[in-house]
Amino acid sequence: MNSDRDVPSAQGGHRPRNGTGDGAPSWLGTDVAAPAFGRGLLVATAFAMLAGSAFLSLDSHSWAVVGTLSAVLLGACAASLRVPWQRHPAASIAFPLTVLAALGVVGLMAQDVSVAFASLIPVCFVFTGLFHRARATLALVPFAVAAYLSLMTVFRATTWVRVAIAVFTWLVIGQVLSLTVAHLRRLTRRLEVDARTDPLTRLANRRALSEQLEALEPGDAVAILDLDHFKQINDACGHTAGDAVLKEFARTLELAVRRRDFVARYGGEEFVIVCPQSSALQVLDVLAVVREDWTGRHGGVTFSAGVSRVTTDLPPAAALAAADVALYQAKQAGRDGVRVHDVATPASRWRN
Repeated sequence: MNSDRDVPSAQGGHRPRNGTGDGAPSWLGTDVAAPAFGRGLLVATAFAMLAGSAFLSLDSHSWAVVGTLSAVLLGACAASLRVPWQRHPAASIAFPLTVLAALGVVGLMAQDVSVAFASLIPVCFVFTGLFHRARATLALVPFAVAAYLSLMTVFRATTWVRVAIAVFTWLVIGQVLSLTVAHLRRLTRRLEVDARTDPLTRLANRRALSEQLEALEPGDAVAILDLDHFKQINDACGHTAGDAVLKEFARTLELAVRRRDFVARYGGEEFVIVCPQSSALQVLDVLAVVREDWTGRHGGVTFSAGVSRVTTDLPPAAALAAADVALYQAKQAGRDGVRVHDVATPASRWRN
């Protein structure tokens, strides 16, 4: 057996772990669309500050503050275009923090207009809720409270009650949005998996196989396996028994192939194994392991297989067709065997 033999996922291949991808805390989370919407947040805030100030009676000092901060927000928007967000996706939390910082400066330097901008704070929690995990909204609260207090021109006994109500509102907005988005993402991932999974065997289905084949390169190999005389099982024992055999064979394939291999149900009683950068002999070794395990599980049912490799002259679709032809030849030769179609292996090579 090969040292890298392991149980692969039904869809094959490996996915990166969930997380921020930049060493940031995992609870911060992120979304790939966050930078684009973050720039929109900066532009919208700058526009709201300028447009809102136009309806207020501001002195020259307040206008200078609002204009300067709006320019800073637009400059930050332009600067964000140069940030490698793919390497630092969690840094998108800087967008709402920048808005809160701008609001805090307005509150400290232009108090005659500051109260009007307090309603912009919830927008920061909308952004955080949409593009970050639920706990990220908690990290935003201290900055939001500081900005909110700076925007208050009069402090009374009820001010802290207003602050508490505001914090509660912000958290509700952020938490509800974040949890809703997380739930929708889970449903989307489940639908994507189901769309690429065979419902009976839980292996990858033909759609997932097609996507896998499109990514094949010269040196990759494919094998098509077909259970021999499977119709007789359905006729003699019923389709329920036939389904049980298919599920058992699928489980055998999952356990027998190497970790880097991809397994899919091709249709009916046919299955495909994709072996990245593998010689024909290596694929034959994999099939030998499959045969050994399957014989121990269900010795009364045999299988035939055809093997081919992708080359510069034999693209993925042609390689799969060549493997199918080799499978047909194995069937014609008496079944329970493997036929190889490979330029590096004689066409008459057999492994029974």
